[in-house]
Amino acid sequence: MKLDDKKVKILLKEYSKDEQKAKELKNELSTYIYYFPKLAYKRDFDFCGDFYLYVIERIESILKNFPPDADVKFQTWFNYVLKNQYLNFLRFNREENFVKLSFDDYKDEIFIDFFDEPEMEEKKIFKVFENIDGVDRAILKLYYIPEMLENTDLKLISKYFSMSVSDVLELQRKIINHQKSEFQKVKELSSKVKEINSIIVELKYKLYKDSSRLDEKNEIMLKIARLEAKRFKIVKKIVSLNDGVFQAFSTIFDSRKKAQYRLKIAREKFRFYFLKLKKEGLIE
Repeated sequence: MKLDDKKVKILLKEYSKDEQKAKELKNELSTYIYYFPKLAYKRDFDFCGDFYLYVIERIESILKNFPPDADVKFQTWFNYVLKNQYLNFLRFNREENFVKLSFDDYKDEIFIDFFDEPEMEEKKIFKVFENIDGVDRAILKLYYIPEMLENTDLKLISKYFSMSVSDVLELQRKIINHQKSEFQKVKELSSKVKEINSIIVELKYKLYKDSSRLDEKNEIMLKIARLEAKRFKIVKKIVSLNDGVFQAFSTIFDSRKKAQYRLKIAREKFRFYFLKLKKEGLIE
């Protein structure tokens, strides 16, 4: 991921005097900031979101320190700054005894963020699919939206996995049936996860911004820990409900682990191109 050095430096010269330029500059840097912990330190997306909030709250004071006359790429300087911010963020969380659970299973098994969001219309999904390699695109469609498989997808899966087209069609039918039987349960549980996520974000923001007494901050952190534990239990339920779909899907791979890995790679490609196209204004 690269930053446009020329564009960023032009915006830097004008952002303090122009509100619109300041907004453009933040938009230019937002995706880079968000993905920095993932790309540099292999952190999960929950961590990336928290880090993003931490940095964006301090972005104006950070940018003021950029040496405008120095012969250095902005990205080189910004990487150095973000590494320091990363260390500060870790210390910040440790000093506050911040409680954070890992949700690797949630990230690996389900994809509530995009495919189940009301805003994710069919035309947006297929706009993103245009940027993804054929096999990864077919894998995503087979697992998440099997009813939208086209003849080219069926032939591609057939060739890539050495299956007959009739076997692919049978697999498609099985996945659709599993999805129908569990759709409503997953939808209800996903809605609960979204509600909890919303509350957690508000509490974390309050924790970062608020200058309350230590006992009040500890109470907020305790609430966050309880909510994350509750979310973890719900996510586990969703994973178990979705196992029928995944079990059918994984039969085309050598193992469940390989199926999980390929699905994860394809999903992260979708996430990357979705954010990229959204940033470029090609999807709303």
